[in-house]
Amino acid sequence: NTVKLWDVATGREKFSLTGHTSWVSSVAFSADGQTLASGSWDKTMKLWDVATGREKISLTGHTNTVLSVGFSADGQTLATGSADNTMKLWDVATGREKFSLRGHTDWVMSVAFSADGQTLASGSWDNRVKLWDVATGRTLRSMASLPRGEWVTLDDSAEAVDDGGKPVIAASEQAPQYLRQQWRNPATGELGWMPWVPPGSELWVSVGGGNDPKRE
Repeated sequence: NTVKLWDVATGREKFSLTGHTSWVSSVAFSADGQTLASGSWDKTMKLWDVATGREKISLTGHTNTVLSVGFSADGQTLATGSADNTMKLWDVATGREKFSLRGHTDWVMSVAFSADGQTLASGSWDNRVKLWDVATGRTLRSMASLPRGEWVTLDDSAEAVDDGGKPVIAASEQAPQYLRQQWRNPATGELGWMPWVPPGSELWVSVGGGNDPKRE
């Protein structure tokens, strides 16, 4: 239930940060190295002063385990992903919740900001990667994995759901809204597909089951 800070050069423990009441599942430094964020199974996030080891603020709002935390490049916004299937954006200075991002149907395992801080990427056990507009909290794009390991870009406004609320992909591979690019596995030579994105944009997706990361 603790977080420890270590001196990389000497291997000496600098601080042991206590305050969480259950396992700590994720930590992340702000870009300036002055603040550390931690997420825990106790459903809270904490911000720590790296220089002193003191807790700066404790954030509450998720209703299940906090699995991922990440800072925007300017350090002003914190993103958190949870087993309650949501992400939240927080104002680091005030601790105020800015947005609660809903759309995933399973645990959110990873969050990451774009370099300009305008877009947030989230990865979930629902086999989807979603891109979000940080300024508005709206979904920009949703990408899903098909049974054969293919990735397609979806229009959230047109997606269907089954009786349990799970997304259903019913369109054919040739559906015009599924603009994709071919991708070749360098190890096997096997051809696959990945979602289309505008030229100059990149997103790396790490897929379970031994597959190589895929680049958009």
